[in-house]
Amino acid sequence: MIVIALLSLSADASTPNQILAALKSESGWSGSTTNDGVTVTQKSVAGLSVPAFRGQRTVDVSCDAYFAAVSDPSRHQAVNSMLRESSVVSSSGDTVVFYQVVDLPLISDRYWINKAVNERNLGGVPGHHRQTWTGMNKDSYPTVRDAVEDKYGAVFTPINYGMWDLVPTTTNGCTVTYAAVSDPGGSIPGGASSWASEKSLPENINSFYSAAR
Repeated sequence: MIVIALLSLSADASTPNQILAALKSESGWSGSTTNDGVTVTQKSVAGLSVPAFRGQRTVDVSCDAYFAAVSDPSRHQAVNSMLRESSVVSSSGDTVVFYQVVDLPLISDRYWINKAVNERNLGGVPGHHRQTWTGMNKDSYPTVRDAVEDKYGAVFTPINYGMWDLVPTTTNGCTVTYAAVSDPGGSIPGGASSWASEKSLPENINSFYSAAR
């Protein structure tokens, strides 16, 4: 997945579970705009110095089809042209560790190493699927770190949290929710955060929609 919100984390940050809980929560999202069929909102999260961003769209494909691509990072590069690499490091059951290298405008390449957890048929509801992810320490994966930094000169994103949440509709469609918060590391010029929230987030949601059709 592309982490679309170029944000900073304050020194008194919340715990990973608290950040993920805030992204999952329906409360607090505001400032609605629409871009390419995707409604984008933002919210303040305790411990974060800037808002998190969320995108939502209802699509005319099943949540099963949409989640097939979302849940497998090895398929992401074929779906999203912004990715230079997307590879699985390890997997066990519904947990997968993967790394991605992304080509972003205005700034240097970024990369992250994430641990994602895939949950299917939440609450016994067929088609209600969710993936959450948490950024890992790059020094815990020195082979990946060295290979990516040597090849691309990419900057590591030290803070990286997000989720996909897919809820089936009564018409066999799917309401897609994608929320994320990230510290991209390095220096960020003016306009990068705006591009991330207004353009990259809808593009990511719509790229997976196209792949599911």
